Amino acid sequence: MKNLHKFKFDVYSQNGEDGVINEILKRSFGNKKLNVVEFGSGNIEENSNTFNLIKNDKVNYSVFIEQDLNLFERLKILKLKYPTIIPINKTIDFKKDSDDTIDRILKQNNISNNLDIMSIDIDSNDLDVYRTISEYHPKLLIIEAGRQKYGVFSEHSLDKKMNSFSSIYKCISKKYYLIFYNGNLFFLNKDSFSEKHIKKSYYTDDEYHYLLHCIYSNYKKRVLLKKIFIDLLSRSKFILKTLINYK
Repeated sequence: MKNLHKFKFDVYSQNGEDGVINEILKRSFGNKKLNVVEFGSGNIEENSNTFNLIKNDKVNYSVFIEQDLNLFERLKILKLKYPTIIPINKTIDFKKDSDDTIDRILKQNNISNNLDIMSIDIDSNDLDVYRTISEYHPKLLIIEAGRQKYGVFSEHSLDKKMNSFSSIYKCISKKYYLIFYNGNLFFLNKDSFSEKHIKKSYYTDDEYHYLLHCIYSNYKKRVLLKKIFIDLLSRSKFILKTLINYK
């Protein structure tokens, strides 16, 4: 089943990411221990795309970059219980010549350049931060989008709105395959996964991903008959395009 919406569940994530990540790992990563970087999550015990991996002993290390000093201190306390956590107290910059770009922060802290997962969720310059990456490209990239409609191009650094789905896709799809969307875009690195594997395992049509998100956004709250109806609709992109006002 290519439809990852059917695998959503939350332990520490907010919109089904824990379940989606779990399924992606089964399909594309196997049982290997993971190298993880996340920033913008805040309190990771309440809102994190990767803390569930730590709790289930699936990581070699998990870097959390946190600018808030109180949250950083909480990370240091959590590290006593979960030694794989690497807390870093920094504000990530997106100016190319800064010492605080994501590449330079990771290099300064001797983080190996072999990342499996990177989750970016800073509610603002996420796309600008991504553009500074030249070395630490992860195999799985998760990045938050705004709520603009499909086909709308909007960037926070230009109009102070969150980066739109289509702007993020246009930029990142040069190096990554889009495999899922639920408010966050999930990408797999083209250098790490074959096109054959991606097409066998996932949907890759960006418009179809946007449409699926529209109908599955409140799926778990629906009654059984409504869920069955949604599942039937989800099989046809043509039908979804005729029913949903998404542009």
